[in-house]
Amino acid sequence: MINDTWLEHLTKDFRHDPDYIAELLALEINEQIVDRMEARAIRRSDVARRMDVSRAYVTRLLSGSTNLTLKTLASVCLAVDAIPTIQLQPHLGNLELIKSWQFEHLEEKHRATAKQTESATRSAVAA
Repeated sequence: MINDTWLEHLTKDFRHDPDYIAELLALEINEQIVDRMEARAIRRSDVARRMDVSRAYVTRLLSGSTNLTLKTLASVCLAVDAIPTIQLQPHLGNLELIKSWQFEHLEEKHRATAKQTESATRSAVAA
């Protein structure tokens, strides 16, 4: 299609490839976990202790080189004080799918930043 963006053009052959979709999901999950760790000042060693695994294992999980089981996903999410949710959506083109994940992720970051600002303001007022 002439109106395709370069990303759509490069990825259109993969729109129905389960491996490609799984990779997108893994990237999104890892990004959310790392963002959550940063927002709550949770170190990899803290995650490892909470999961009762080695720090090296957590590093492998977060590198995306490990295929997460649902149980492992639940365990790592609980270790960062979160609960995973899964939502099925109608099949979209890859660009729309990526945009929707990015938008949701940006909204989450905005909410987290707003909470941190509010918390810092309350601490400053209380002091």
